Amino acid sequence: AGRLDESFPNAVDVLFRCTGRVAVSGVGKSADVGQKLVGTLNSTGTRAYTLDATRALHGDLGMVHPDDVALLLSHS
Repeated sequence: AGRLDESFPNAVDVLFRCTGRVAVSGVGKSADVGQKLVGTLNSTGTRAYTLDATRALHGDLGMVHPDDVALLLSHS
C-alpha cells in the first residue's frame, strides 16, 4: 500500500466506469497473474478477458472493442 500513489484511484475509477470489458495482458509471470485476475473479475461481475501479448499481433487485437479498458501488467 505504501507504494501506491495518486494514480491508483484514477486507475480504479477508469475500471469502474468501463462500459465494455477489461482486457488484461502481460508476459511471463505477469500473464499468469493476469489470468487469475481475469477469473476474479469475472466471478465478481466485471467482464474481463485475457489478451495474450504475443498473439495480439497476430489477430487477437480484433477482440478489443472501443469501450474496453486495457490493464497491462509488468514487473519490470
